[in-house]
Amino acid sequence: MSISGPEEQRAGAPAAHPLLLSAVMTGSDLSLTLNRPLASPGALELSLRSEAPGIWSALGQVPAGTSTPIVRVADPVPANSRLRLLSYDAEGAEHAGRLVFVTDKVSVSRRQVVTIKSRTTTIKPSDLFGSDLTVIAALASDLADLASDLSASKAPRVTPGSDALPGQPEPARDTDSSDWLWCQEQAAAHHGRSLAAFGLGMPAPPSTPNGEHLAWEDTLVEDAEAGLSDDTAETVDADPDVVDETPLDPPDHTGDHDDIRIARRRRIAKWADVINTVPVASSLIVLRLSMIWWSAGDWDAEDPEPQRVIATMLKAISRRDTRNMKEVDERVASLGLVALTLMRDRVDLTIRDEKALRFLRLRDELAYWVLDARRDLVEEYCKLLRRPSGMPVDPEQVMENVAEWSQEDPYADVVADLESAGYSVTRPGKRLLCVSGDFRDPDRVARLAAGHVPESSLPIGVWAVSQVGKGWALVIWDRPNLVKAVNSGTAPTRWRHQQLGPLLGPITSMEDGSHLGLVRHGRLVDAPLIAHELMGELGVASPHPPAEGLLGVAGADHVLS
Repeated sequence: MSISGPEEQRAGAPAAHPLLLSAVMTGSDLSLTLNRPLASPGALELSLRSEAPGIWSALGQVPAGTSTPIVRVADPVPANSRLRLLSYDAEGAEHAGRLVFVTDKVSVSRRQVVTIKSRTTTIKPSDLFGSDLTVIAALASDLADLASDLSASKAPRVTPGSDALPGQPEPARDTDSSDWLWCQEQAAAHHGRSLAAFGLGMPAPPSTPNGEHLAWEDTLVEDAEAGLSDDTAETVDADPDVVDETPLDPPDHTGDHDDIRIARRRRIAKWADVINTVPVASSLIVLRLSMIWWSAGDWDAEDPEPQRVIATMLKAISRRDTRNMKEVDERVASLGLVALTLMRDRVDLTIRDEKALRFLRLRDELAYWVLDARRDLVEEYCKLLRRPSGMPVDPEQVMENVAEWSQEDPYADVVADLESAGYSVTRPGKRLLCVSGDFRDPDRVARLAAGHVPESSLPIGVWAVSQVGKGWALVIWDRPNLVKAVNSGTAPTRWRHQQLGPLLGPITSMEDGSHLGLVRHGRLVDAPLIAHELMGELGVASPHPPAEGLLGVAGADHVLS
């Protein structure tokens, strides 16, 4: 058997037909590009974009000998119409090539810009705190328009500058700075400069005596026309053009009519559903306004709805693509931490109810925000907010929470209490404790220790090892799941799984609640699937105490029993 080389294969194979690569309509000329010239004249067929794809009609002849032929047509071919090239071989057999779409230079050069006319360009934040619902409706209309415009939340692509020479690399660009400026300008175009500053945590733009806001951008003036030499201290001080606005006090809506308070609540609930479909700056406006209305008393004190809505907004904003804009990330983090502080003021962490658990999970999930928060932004976002006592929210309180959440050791207090009771405590893992001492009921000790660890959204594990017997217990707590493994030292390990309600925990379920929420999985000596899952999250290979139970430690080859 002989193997022919590539040259021999190409020589014996039939010649491939030329391919039509592109078709550009310019006036009455249709400029074509082929991968190679035609050996003999060909034909061009057209399928208009308004017709079915299978309907073809003759358009003209394509000359041979050039890879860039031009076909003159009587009527311009509409853009996006279909073309195909008909070529002929030496025997005269016709071959229809693949189709291409016609490009029209005029259509391509036109940029379709979706312009949304803002209804809030003249609205100030203080207007949103009053009883005029038409102002709120105007903001709602703008948000609805932005949510329906897919291009509103997308930053423009960076294109080469006019000073870039052909064949030369494009000059370096400060894309972060340009994206941030674009974000500010888009926010101002969508909502006006006053509301844009409100959402982005920037100082309110100065206003003139007639209420018009001055623009943010600088105006370039020739040195010869500046006229600075004519200004004196007296004339500058007497200039009435710019008026400082008096800082607003936190609004109080507790005395507003119920219909107005209900209307505000309904707006916030609707905005929570679309906050991830509007630009980031718009999302910050909505979140900050929601926080102000909540602290102003638009919901009853015990109503869990505002906390649910704020939590939904925080999660949505945390997932937004900010294009790694440092300035936007800092504002998201700063406003988010102020919102968490607002939630913390309104929950009782000694009671494991819905509000407390939601706050703890959200705090743990968004703890990374402490790395991006800025004090000056926190101070700005604290304005117009009230605590449940009616006092303004203090930025110092927010910063103290930031320091606490960034350095908090949830096990420190329980470790100190156990050691003061005479027990020995080790920390075999980030969310693991091992308690040993002269006690005869390791199950009880493990539950007590687990119950005193501040609750979070992550599972915790506690071993208790008796020094007066051979028994030990492992308790894993991940609300609502309480899983424990108990070994008396003389019998196989026994497993138990409970799913506890919001008012029960490792401690409160020990006595009368020992059978509440009991989940049966088969034999007690077989570890349930939930035990495998939770131990995997904790990095534990075996329920046995740390000396033989942790991954990477001697005895890690033990299997669950």
